[in-house]
Amino acid sequence: MEKILIIENVSYSYYDHIPALDNVSLGLSPGERFAVIGANGSGKTSLMQIMAGLRHPSAGRVLFRGREVSEESLKDQGFLRAFREGVGYVFQDSDVQLFCPTVLDELLFGPLQLGIEENEAVDRALRKVQLLCYD
Repeated sequence: MEKILIIENVSYSYYDHIPALDNVSLGLSPGERFAVIGANGSGKTSLMQIMAGLRHPSAGRVLFRGREVSEESLKDQGFLRAFREGVGYVFQDSDVQLFCPTVLDELLFGPLQLGIEENEAVDRALRKVQLLCYD
């Protein structure tokens, strides 16, 4: 089965001298589940942030559906949308994940990042959580 996300020889260092990851490789197929387990400070969060395109590796590369995930490729709105629709990130502590001042803002954050108009995003979000009232 084709790999949807590939991590090739990824290394990452904080401040260019504190190593977090060293030559990590893995590939994920559609529908596959995996777990990242390790001690505090072993690079789990750094790896997940790199996989989600929130950080970029010091060395190596990340491929999503065959295309490299980089600061440059994420400027392409078509690729950005496909990547954000296909790759998600759930924080271990849900209190950290919520950062918008209202529930509505939190619900709309993702769709607005994908370029969906606010009215359509509100309608989609409320339908998704089954809160849309019909007359």
